[in-house]
Amino acid sequence: MLGIGLGGFASGLGSGYELGTKINKRMRERKDRENTATALAAGQSDYDAAVSAGDAQAGDPDGPMRYAAPRIVRAAQESGDTETVQNASDWLKNDKVRQASRHFANGMLAGQNGDIAGAVQSFVQAGSVQGYGEDIKISNPQQTPDGGVSVDATDSQGNKRSMVFKSPDDVLKFGAAYMNPESAFERWNAERKKNDWRRTLRGPGGGAYDDRLVQSESGGRTDIVNKFGYAGKRQFGAPRLAELGVYQPGESENLGRWSKTRKGARGKWSGTFNIPGHPEVKTLDDFLVNEEAQDAVGRLHEMQNDADITSRGLDKYLGTKIKGVEMTREGIQAMMHLGGRPHSKPTDAR
Repeated sequence: MLGIGLGGFASGLGSGYELGTKINKRMRERKDRENTATALAAGQSDYDAAVSAGDAQAGDPDGPMRYAAPRIVRAAQESGDTETVQNASDWLKNDKVRQASRHFANGMLAGQNGDIAGAVQSFVQAGSVQGYGEDIKISNPQQTPDGGVSVDATDSQGNKRSMVFKSPDDVLKFGAAYMNPESAFERWNAERKKNDWRRTLRGPGGGAYDDRLVQSESGGRTDIVNKFGYAGKRQFGAPRLAELGVYQPGESENLGRWSKTRKGARGKWSGTFNIPGHPEVKTLDDFLVNEEAQDAVGRLHEMQNDADITSRGLDKYLGTKIKGVEMTREGIQAMMHLGGRPHSKPTDAR
């Protein structure tokens, strides 16, 4: 049912609303917002399917976001804006983001169920989290005689007026236009870019963890190819680069058996590279001599793994000790790098 609400969220981004026609016009013009709205709705659908299949626990407030996170990162990745991809990955880890997103989801569900007061209350709570509802803050909800809800509304310039939600459709349109998570992300992302913030872990590919990974895999050499064909500073194979969307395998390249064959095997690395921001890199030889392109792929790799840590529920192990060893994000990242995403599941961390 929440999926229906998020579908309303997606369509609501393109709907006019009496207090925000300018903002809604801007929303309609932004393709990245539509992509993120679609990712959120698809994440809810994926979560619902996982619950039905017995692969996820019903009622998990973080469940929909776990399944939406990889889609949000991929949507940003497809735009070619690697900085936005990195920022999206950081943003999705934030506890306050999860808190406000839950309030938003609860509000949309309440609106779908006809509970105007419950929806408004959830949106008031979401708006109390920094970054949410910055265009219009609502407060002081009061029931009206005709079954609606009145609120005090304050816009971003401090102008105040009263609003009345007379129907569930009214409150759903408001939530879709002003309280949705990806509007908050876009605002946060723009501010971060403006101030040129950097992630706490620094390094050309993403941080101290990446530096250690590079030293372990290649000693820092960009041109190294091992006996199985894994290439570059981080020893990537074609299957992983294909997963990241930066490599199109050749017609005779068998990704299923790729790790089991040696580097001279038929078809190996016969495909074409497609790394955002690096159109000059088309072949393996191009990749091996282009450190910036390798670092760009390294960032995508780390950010996709971060999103997978969230979507697979591995983040619940962070800070716990297993056989005396504390589970850290870097440790899980290393597990995913060595074992690959298909083999990285919550049970691997036990």
